[in-house]
Amino acid sequence: MVLVKNGSKIYISAEYLLVSLRELEISNNHSRRKALTTVTGQMLFLIVITLVFATAMTNWMKGIAGDKMILEQLEIKTAWVKTISTNPDGWEINMIVMNSGTVRNDIEYMTLNRRLIELQDSPSTGIVDGKISVNISKKGEPLNTGETTVLKIWIPRGYESLSSGTSVEIMFKGIGAAEYSKLVKLS
Repeated sequence: MVLVKNGSKIYISAEYLLVSLRELEISNNHSRRKALTTVTGQMLFLIVITLVFATAMTNWMKGIAGDKMILEQLEIKTAWVKTISTNPDGWEINMIVMNSGTVRNDIEYMTLNRRLIELQDSPSTGIVDGKISVNISKKGEPLNTGETTVLKIWIPRGYESLSSGTSVEIMFKGIGAAEYSKLVKLS
């Protein structure tokens, strides 16, 4: 820095002014950058706090609902009808049922056109004594989540005035309160 004192006037060289202005500009940029960093840091801090809080709330809600949430759901994957032409003749209805719920489930009772079908302890194998008979591949064993079972229902010809071309509703109830139904057409 060159200062020349000539009487009452002080002269500062141009080189010194240029350097001083650059230093001032750098310190201004630095303070602006520092302020920007502070704001950015505060915003990032708020975002992190929000994410931590949201994650904690999610885990807490899963803990409340996850342990106590029970979903009973039996799903009828497919159903088809075969005509039986041997003596005695009638129809065989086959239904593939899957437990797509979160708990083990079993079929408590079944109806045909809203009339109760008796479920035998030992599975039957066809039409017996002019009655409807049912074969459940896993009778008495609850279906675990993801398992399937095959329901076979034999209906004798002439039962309840049923004939080919008639639609029948088969409904069954799981262990809980849910009822599941399927409408099939006798061929």
